[in-house]
Amino acid sequence: MATTLTRTIGTPSSQRIGTLSFWLKRCQVNRGVSSGSTRIIQYQGSPTYFSIYMDDRSANANWSRLRIHMADNQSPQYVVGTEMRFRDCNAWYHIVVRIDTTQATAANRIRVYVNGGGGNSGGNYAQLGGLSDEGQQPAQDYDIPGWASGQTTTIGGGSSMYLSQMIFADGQSYAPSTFGSFDSNGEWVPNNSPSVTYGNNGYKLDFTESGAAANSSGFGADTSGNDNHFASSNLGDNPNVTDAPENNFSTLNYLQPYVTTNGLEGTLTKGNLYSTGTASGKTSGVGNMGLRSGKWYWEAKLTADNNYSTIGVHSHINKMVNNQPNGNGVLGYSSQGWAYWTYSTGYKMNNDTSSTWGVDATTGDILSVALDLDNLKIYIAKNGTWMESGDPTSGSTGTGSMYTLTAVDSTFDKAYFPVVGDSSSSQTATWEVNFGNPTFAIASSNSDANGYGKFEYAVPSGYYAICSKNVGVYGG
Repeated sequence: MATTLTRTIGTPSSQRIGTLSFWLKRCQVNRGVSSGSTRIIQYQGSPTYFSIYMDDRSANANWSRLRIHMADNQSPQYVVGTEMRFRDCNAWYHIVVRIDTTQATAANRIRVYVNGGGGNSGGNYAQLGGLSDEGQQPAQDYDIPGWASGQTTTIGGGSSMYLSQMIFADGQSYAPSTFGSFDSNGEWVPNNSPSVTYGNNGYKLDFTESGAAANSSGFGADTSGNDNHFASSNLGDNPNVTDAPENNFSTLNYLQPYVTTNGLEGTLTKGNLYSTGTASGKTSGVGNMGLRSGKWYWEAKLTADNNYSTIGVHSHINKMVNNQPNGNGVLGYSSQGWAYWTYSTGYKMNNDTSSTWGVDATTGDILSVALDLDNLKIYIAKNGTWMESGDPTSGSTGTGSMYTLTAVDSTFDKAYFPVVGDSSSSQTATWEVNFGNPTFAIASSNSDANGYGKFEYAVPSGYYAICSKNVGVYGG
C-alpha cells in the first residue's frame, strides 16, 4: 500500500483563496494496462469533496492530465483539467495550484503552473476548463467546501509516486516564483526557504523524518512553524528516500516494456525500485539513466530468488526488447547483455552462452554492481564481498571482473543500462534495486565520494551513485 498522510483541519484563514505547491515524480501512467487515478491530495468530509489527482482511467480521454474536482458529492460540481499530459515517470514536475474564487474573470479562479511556467504552449499557466467530463471553473466567491473546518486532508494513498516540498498557503495566492527558481544550469529547483504567509491551516512538508505520529519527528512534520503536522501510515522501511528535484536518482523505467517470452510484463512498485517478474515468462526491469562513460555503483536485494535471477547491464535497449535470440527480451540473451545468474553455484551469461562464475546468491542477499565504463569492466559482489576476488579499482587490468564489455558508440540509445530480472519462464524472481535511494532497510549508510546516495556497503573508490548530478559530470 502507498504511504498516506492525514490531518483534520481547523478554522481556515480563507475558503476562497489558497495556493498549493508540490514537486511530483510519477511512477505509473496508463499504458493500456492500468486504470483509476493517482490521488495527490484530497479534502473530504460528508457530503463535501475536493480532490487533486492525475487521471489514469484507461477509458477516459483525459488520462495523465491533472484534474481538480470539487464538490463531487453535492451540487454544483466543478471540474477542471490541464491540457498538458504528465507522462514522464523519470523526471520531477513542480506543480502550483493557485486558487482564488474572488476573481471576476472565471479563468483566473483556478490556475495551474508547471515547472515555473505554463502547462500549455500559449499561456502563462495550464489552460483549464472544458477539457474534462464536467469541465467548469468555480462560481465567483465560491466557498471551497474541502477547506472548511473539520474536513480531513489526505495526501497520497493512491498509486506509487514521489513527493517533495509540499506547501499550502491558506488565504494567499502565490506565483510559482515564490516556490522555485532557476539554478546556474538553467534547471527549475525548489526555493528551500520560500517567503510565504501560511495562514491558519498552511503547512510546509519536507518529508525528511520517518516517524508515523503527527509531530515534528514524523514523516508528515510541518516545518512552516504552524505545527500542522500530519499522521502517516504505510511508511515502509525508508520513506524519506534521497531522490529529490535537486538531484534526480535513477529508478527502473516504467515506460520501458520489460518484455517476456510471451508478451507479458513484470510489475514495478515501491517507487519503481521493486521489480517482480511473471511466472509465465522471462522478464527484466531496466534502469532509466543510460551511461556512456565513468564508473558507477548500485545495489539490489534479492527479495525472492528462483535460481534464475539475473543482474547486470545491457546496451542497445531497443535490441534487448526486439532482437533477442529465442525471443527472450531479457538480460544475458544477446551480445549486448552481460548478466550474473544465481543458477546452481553461480553463473555468468552473455549472448545466450553461460558458464560457471562467482558464487551462488539467494533470497535475502544484497548484490553489488561496479560498472567501469572507462575500462569496460563489470564486477559483482555478494553481501559486500567481490566475487572471483574482484578489484573494481584495478583499472584496465580488470582483476576479477565478470566480463569485458563491448564498446558502443555515442548515438541515441547506445548506452549501458542497469538491468535486473529472471531467466525462468515458469518461476518469479523479485529484486529491490538501490541506486542510492533505498526502499529496503539497510544497516549502514555509505555514500559516494560526492556525498550522494545511501548504500549498505562501501562504494569503491572512484565510483558514483547513478543520479543526475553525477551523470551530468561523469556519464558522457
